[in-house]
Amino acid sequence: MKEQRIADALGGVDPRFVLEAAPEERESRRHRRVRWGALAACLALAVALGATAALAAGMLDPLQSYFEGETEFYLEEILSSAGSVSNGEMELRVEGAAADESVCYVLVSMIARTDEARQAWEKTDLSEQYGRFQVYALSHDGQEIEGFPWSSGTYTRQGLFGNLSNTHFSDADMTFLISCDLGRERMAETEKVCFGYGDLTAEVDVSAYRFPEAVLVSEDGEGELTDVRLSSIGLYFTAPYTEEPFQFTVRLIHADGTLASREEMEEIGLHLSGRNQGDGTAMPVTGNWGSAPALRLIDLEDYCGVEINGVRYLMGEQEMAADPAL
Repeated sequence: MKEQRIADALGGVDPRFVLEAAPEERESRRHRRVRWGALAACLALAVALGATAALAAGMLDPLQSYFEGETEFYLEEILSSAGSVSNGEMELRVEGAAADESVCYVLVSMIARTDEARQAWEKTDLSEQYGRFQVYALSHDGQEIEGFPWSSGTYTRQGLFGNLSNTHFSDADMTFLISCDLGRERMAETEKVCFGYGDLTAEVDVSAYRFPEAVLVSEDGEGELTDVRLSSIGLYFTAPYTEEPFQFTVRLIHADGTLASREEMEEIGLHLSGRNQGDGTAMPVTGNWGSAPALRLIDLEDYCGVEINGVRYLMGEQEMAADPAL
């Protein structure tokens, strides 16, 4: 199986092949768990009362370094999962999250609370450090979902997992944006996405605030792509099998029917990834808006569809009406 990442989809850039992070199956977990129900309710109220003041004071600048675009519009959703758990030596902190009906993105920080913990952490072998970190999902009945796929687009601690950038949160030792690609069927049964490090585990309830996906159909009914969907955080479709390198030129279509300019698409950014099974079957493609270190949120009210390789795929009236943000 090839793991294929198609970066910078605008302009038909040839795909590059990379190895995605894939954790091993785990037999059992004995973690301290923090549940965010009551905290999320209080946080939602705090956001409603204080978001404007926080934005004016510049308090959300670190968050906006990872969540770009319509951050203010979706602030309550992004922050509704925020919280932390600590054992006195290490703290695992969820800064915020965004999810639609297929994919969940969570921004997580790790903070060493003692000098001893920080020194021990920095001396830990890379493979051992990575092995202590766990990502998994729980269904509505509390069962772990099998074969949970996840990766990380951004690690922000020098020397850790090969990334040399710095975290934008001043007190954090490491911050990273986790991508959990479940697909529509399994995301529908997912209630929580869980993040563990050692004996610490944070459970993020993603079932309460998923952004809807608009189903798109080709304008002339003859487009070769199927299951084309658009959300505030991503673009998804299935491409027919080909032995040739995949090339996708993507343009968003404004609500008035005009195409987004090349400059606008470069500013929005798009990263596509898919798995070529090599057996003649079609390839599901997953895409997220944004730059390499960040997830961009767009307002679906501004668009009516997307053009891929010259074919226009448009929203139907029923899909537009189903979006509560419109």
